[in-house]
Amino acid sequence: MSAVTCRSFLFLVVWLTGANSHLLEFEDCGSVKGRVIQVDFVPCGYLNIEFNMLETVQNATILMNQIVEGKPEPAPLPYIYACNQYDFYGLRCPLRTGGRYNFSLDLAQEEPEFHLKGRFTLKDLPGHIIFCSQFNFWFC
Repeated sequence: MSAVTCRSFLFLVVWLTGANSHLLEFEDCGSVKGRVIQVDFVPCGYLNIEFNMLETVQNATILMNQIVEGKPEPAPLPYIYACNQYDFYGLRCPLRTGGRYNFSLDLAQEEPEFHLKGRFTLKDLPGHIIFCSQFNFWFC
């Protein structure tokens, strides 16, 4: 594939993905060592949380909760260690001060579509909150 054809193909993929994505409104729920910049969502596709780091951490865990009647209830994720499964979440540790990172999660499922308010919390291994963000989204 020539360089021009390759660039055209990449532009088309990015454009098509962007055409279906939604920037979600989110609320901070206690971020300390990092800040969420934006939450990008492709229905029946993926969730991407872009964040920056205010402090360096060596490793991190990710927790997901669904908010039911105002109370958080655990929602299982395949892996709790955010950096050990690079192919799964897209993170490599250490997460360094000033760095911008993307946490990605594939949401395609074989179940009926449902909506929920979710809370994602990234913590360092001692348990200090890196970021906490809540937003509404849906699974397909």
